[in-house]
Amino acid sequence: MKMHKLIALAIWGLFLSISNISAQDYSWDDFVEEMADDASLSQEIIFEDLYERHLNPININNTSIEELMHLPFLTEQQCRDMVDYAEKYAPVNTTGELMMIPSLDLKTRRYLQLFVTAGPPKTADKGLKGIINRSKSELTVRTDIPLYRKAGYKDYPDSVLEASPNKVYAGSPLYHSVRFKFNADDKLTAGLILEKDAGENGIDYYSAYVMLKSAGILRTAIAGKYRIAFGKGLVVNTGASYGKAMTLSSLGKTDRGIRPHSSTSESGYMTGGAATLGFGKLSVSAFASWRDNDATLNSDSTVSSIKTDGLHRTELEKSKKGNLKSFSVGGNIGYRFRNCGLSLTAATTHYSRMLNPKWNTESSLYRYYNPRGTDFTATGLSYYWNGTVLSLSGETALSTNGAIATINALQWNLSYSNQFMFIFRHYSHRYNAVLANSFGENGEVRNETGLFAGWNAELPLGINLETYFDIFRFPWLRYQVSDASYGYEGMIQATYPCSKDVELSLKFTTKSKQKDFDYENGSMLKMNNSYKIRMQGRWQINKSFSSKTGFYMSFIKNWKEKTDKGFMVSENIRWQHPRNRSKIELFLAYFKTDSYFSRLYAYESGLLYAYNMQSYAYHGIRTSLVGSVNIMRNLKINAKIGATIYFNRKTISSSTEQISQNHKEDIQIQMQWAF
Repeated sequence: MKMHKLIALAIWGLFLSISNISAQDYSWDDFVEEMADDASLSQEIIFEDLYERHLNPININNTSIEELMHLPFLTEQQCRDMVDYAEKYAPVNTTGELMMIPSLDLKTRRYLQLFVTAGPPKTADKGLKGIINRSKSELTVRTDIPLYRKAGYKDYPDSVLEASPNKVYAGSPLYHSVRFKFNADDKLTAGLILEKDAGENGIDYYSAYVMLKSAGILRTAIAGKYRIAFGKGLVVNTGASYGKAMTLSSLGKTDRGIRPHSSTSESGYMTGGAATLGFGKLSVSAFASWRDNDATLNSDSTVSSIKTDGLHRTELEKSKKGNLKSFSVGGNIGYRFRNCGLSLTAATTHYSRMLNPKWNTESSLYRYYNPRGTDFTATGLSYYWNGTVLSLSGETALSTNGAIATINALQWNLSYSNQFMFIFRHYSHRYNAVLANSFGENGEVRNETGLFAGWNAELPLGINLETYFDIFRFPWLRYQVSDASYGYEGMIQATYPCSKDVELSLKFTTKSKQKDFDYENGSMLKMNNSYKIRMQGRWQINKSFSSKTGFYMSFIKNWKEKTDKGFMVSENIRWQHPRNRSKIELFLAYFKTDSYFSRLYAYESGLLYAYNMQSYAYHGIRTSLVGSVNIMRNLKINAKIGATIYFNRKTISSSTEQISQNHKEDIQIQMQWAF
């Protein structure tokens, strides 16, 4: 019998043998792995926002519907029920009382444990002085140390560098970041972030903001770097859009208003100011932004593409820094009734250089309808209506070239624990809204029509079932796709709590999309199919020890080639001190894939504010050890040591990132001081 079959049988045997172990402790890492779709930047931004809330939970006795709506897994009705319950039975003393709210099922209550708290709110002097006296600050410093040498840090003769100046990085291989946060009663907040990426020469990025909330008619005001989203994101969403798994849990919710850019991500933000005023049921928002963008220029100084990775390590990367200035201005007017509302959003952006993506070759023709010019304006009307059984929401937008984008969602509540979700979207291939970001397969609000159907239910025996099917079509060309194309994606995930201490889960996803494949006389469109399976078992051994076992499989199949296969088995063991929250966590994984295309994704614990959805490809092992120790009452040291060894490779990566050995090791150190 093949090794991976033996491993699979061993894991299932382990799953079936743990039914007598004792108190399931749902962690932040469990939440991320359950909700995340991939390792994309969009997902990273969303989870950084949620992690901020996880570290600063909401007191259910002192919150609002608007604040609770920032949690993506809550519907507006659930938020309203929580606020109504807290007002009727104030004070709510424990989060266990959430069981008394019928609309909160077991899965939602489990999520809420990570983001809400209970108990009487603290009373203190009112006014600005009282708010500042109750303020909290936090300073977090991080350094990453690689224990290997990439090609970009080697010493080359001057003659080589004159011919190839981009063979080396300008700075050291160390990564540094500094975060400072100030929070005064969630009404006055401020932050500062400094970052140096590996290979950059000194601090290369900063983000600073000051935000004021709930001051009379002023609901929110911010100055500095911020993110903003209105409606369904067809006109403005500079943050991130939910993946399909999170869209199912959030039941199609998008609007997240004005938020600080408290991330190390060097894209997806505005620089300037924004504010929202409230006049009862009417809200008025406005924003303005002036910022520099990295860009690749054509020979005539027009812009070929906008660079978003924020890396400035080589001479070529540094030459693209700040090449493009942008000015954006816009606003939103919304009116909310108790169970319905309308809002109008408009935004315009002016670039200092003309966007002029090249499309004069067969391989680049897909860019023909990409944004072109210096000025872009879009306007959208969004709506929602929440009924007891049915709820509707959506947005329709128009860009200045007359193209339309629309997305509309229907939620059907058979009961509190049995819900259907349908989302139809149509984004014209000519639609150009440079600040837009919404639900879809294409990664941008353009060139896509699709229908998403999802079902979320709590079945007998406490089994939670989530499933969706999404079919989509692209009317215009795409990268490596030379004609109109289509595809589909499906997912089913079942979670079974064997007892209060043991939980098993099974997830299956499939995706098929057309792409170009070469053959004797040219290329042709054929389906590229992928299938992935994830099985997990979580159990709490005692109050301090917990464990999680995972088994992952992937299959990639196209019309021409043999099936690409991959599998991985992982074990995660965690010890946490029951009182001071110090912890040690060990992760070990063995993986084997036929190629990079059959790679697998799994979440790995890491430092604070770090999104660690890792990809595993080829053949090897991965291990990491994470530790967190409270040195003093308000001072915590976090550290992580990670190592990856490949059995079938002599080098890792390529070009300036190449490591001339089959293994790599890293050390990450972080200090957190709360005061």
